[in-house]
Amino acid sequence: MPSITEAIRLELVGDATVAGLVGSRVHWDKAARTSEVPYVVLSRISSEMTHHQGGPSGYDRFDMDATVYAASAASRETIVGAILNAIDGTDGTIQGVDRVVIKSNDRSDRIDEPLDRGSESDLYAGTLTMSVWHSR
Repeated sequence: MPSITEAIRLELVGDATVAGLVGSRVHWDKAARTSEVPYVVLSRISSEMTHHQGGPSGYDRFDMDATVYAASAASRETIVGAILNAIDGTDGTIQGVDRVVIKSNDRSDRIDEPLDRGSESDLYAGTLTMSVWHSR
């Protein structure tokens, strides 16, 4: 069984719409400087090991960012929408990981300079912040 982070990545690249837009270019933490656009970078931004009075609850929660990098605002919007359709509202099993809940919280957009400094094109970035609950 994959880790929860790998399960999320596999769920995204296994979704026909997401894969049709970005292929397998969904990465945790960072993309290679030579990554072909568009691509997605997933980041864990905070974690909480949940407890109750009797001890550990058996669930952990973390917040993650899914940041889309695209060559145009329109492409960014399409990919963000595909990610939301693929995993937002998940409540069940993904890629063999049981008891997973994913809910979107926030969205922000910006224009970034390209990773490859030799490129003239800016990148249209859109970040979704999502909360993930999962069993240990």
